[in-house]
Amino acid sequence: MSDEFEIDGRAIVRWLGVEGARAGLEASRALTNDALRRLAEKIGCPPLPKSATRAQIIDDLIRQANRRIDKPLDELLKMTEPEIVGYLERVNPAREEMLDLLSKMKTAPTREGQKGLIRIAAREIVETARYISIASSGTQLRVGERPELKDADVEKLRPNDPER
Repeated sequence: MSDEFEIDGRAIVRWLGVEGARAGLEASRALTNDALRRLAEKIGCPPLPKSATRAQIIDDLIRQANRRIDKPLDELLKMTEPEIVGYLERVNPAREEMLDLLSKMKTAPTREGQKGLIRIAAREIVETARYISIASSGTQLRVGERPELKDADVEKLRPNDPER
């Protein structure tokens, strides 16, 4: 395809969403794996090994296209805490991107942060179980009783966009 460099990978993800872009790129006969590689590199993806599959190329391309933090780390380090909070709230990065940012800084959540994550996970799991039990056959549970849940029950509740 001679005009693949006119394609804007970020615009594709913005217009179609993560799943729509993935489906379109996987189904495209016009974009070869080499063209996808060049498109991915054009938007800033690091070069992939020659052995990378089409799915891997598309995953990297979508991950990069969906990035919202556009300031380099050295610029963020010059900002005050309120400026950083305002910036991150404005660009609204995905959790994965926030964790990538912390990883670049070789920072792990503090003990307090880890406890907070544990509480959030526990609360979400309990709320999901409660929702599933209410939405299921209408069977009433007694206080303290837990519904029997399967992974398939939880899969039905996942949002369409796994990146967010």
